[in-house]
Formats: sequence, C-alpha cells, structure tokens
Amino acid sequence: GDAEDLSRKVLWAYENPEDMRRMGRNARLIYQEKYTPEINYHQLLAVYEDAIGQNLRHKTTLQSQ
Repeated sequence: GDAEDLSRKVLWAYENPEDMRRMGRNARLIYQEKYTPEINYHQLLAVYEDAIGQNLRHKTTLQSQ
C-alpha cells in the first residue's frame, strides 16, 4: 500500500494491456450478473418483502398470546 507498490502496479498494467483488457471484460461480466440497477432493485425488494413478512409473523404471534 505505498507509492512504490502503486508504481509497480501501474507499470505492470501498462506493460500488460491484454491482461488488463481481459480483467476489464471479466469485471464487466460480474457487474452484469450481480450489480445492475435491475438486479439491485430485485434484491432490495426481496429484503423489504422479507422484513415485512417477519413483521407480520411477529404481530400474529403477539396477537395469539
């Protein structure tokens, strides 16, 4: 994590353009599989639905006591 380390990594990236392109393509695929706005929307919706379901179950349990 220092300036020399950063310098070595930048030099490696400069000297290995094909590896950088491959890494970029792989990163794009991961983004498309996991992090698009549509996927995030569905994940957030699932969290809300789960929270609502847990709240309803908790209320039902309290009412039956």
